[in-house]
Amino acid sequence: MMPVDDLKSSMLSFQFQRTEIREQYFDFSYPILQIKPAFVVKRRAADFTETAMAVFHVFSSKVWLTILAVLITQVVCLYCTDYVQLGHGQDADMGVWSPLDMSFYLFRMFIMQCNGALRHPTTTGNLLVLSFGLFDILLLGLYQGLLLAELLHPPEVKTFSSSAEMVRRITDKEFSLVTFYTGYWYFQHLKISNDDHFKAMRAALSKNPLVIADNATHALEMVATGNYILPLDTDSDVNFLYFMYFRPSITLDGGKKGPSR
Repeated sequence: MMPVDDLKSSMLSFQFQRTEIREQYFDFSYPILQIKPAFVVKRRAADFTETAMAVFHVFSSKVWLTILAVLITQVVCLYCTDYVQLGHGQDADMGVWSPLDMSFYLFRMFIMQCNGALRHPTTTGNLLVLSFGLFDILLLGLYQGLLLAELLHPPEVKTFSSSAEMVRRITDKEFSLVTFYTGYWYFQHLKISNDDHFKAMRAALSKNPLVIADNATHALEMVATGNYILPLDTDSDVNFLYFMYFRPSITLDGGKKGPSR
């Protein structure tokens, strides 16, 4: 910090939280970063279903849909090759494979479970089989590598999928909000803000009031029981709690940013 020599400032602070209420009484020179609320809850272990579903989390839903589209494209391309080059009708019997047999063999090729060589009686068909086969081998190899990395780490289980779900479960009294210091900017905004999150939280606390703990240790002990949520800042006490206490699960609010600091 640079020294203040012009006597224009009567108070100096290394860091501070900038809130709407404090802006009425203080001047702020430069916001050095942004803060957002973080809600600390007890870590929940994954159940059998969540662990089993981890094999599908290697790829996103868009990638899985792309893979399905590629498999369908393979079947359609070979089907059209049979239709054009080998004839059609009852005598030709749609070439070598029926559509169902073709789909079955191509799926086995995709998962590398083919018995013997997969050959087509036409050059075009063999080129398609070769191209699709190379693509399938690369894609399946990538999946196996990512799947191994996924299985070596336990699946991440979030207690809440969003802040809206958290507010709803507070309203239903499945969880209660607890704090040891009501001077956080979050609680100041909770009183005056018209943001959707704060309005919903005020309605939830009208049915399930805020619990005020004696100190930080008491608040953390309440969180450890699994029925309480402790709101903090992403850049204040979260790292201390995460590394020094019981490694809680931290759900970050992905919505509106908090005030500058």
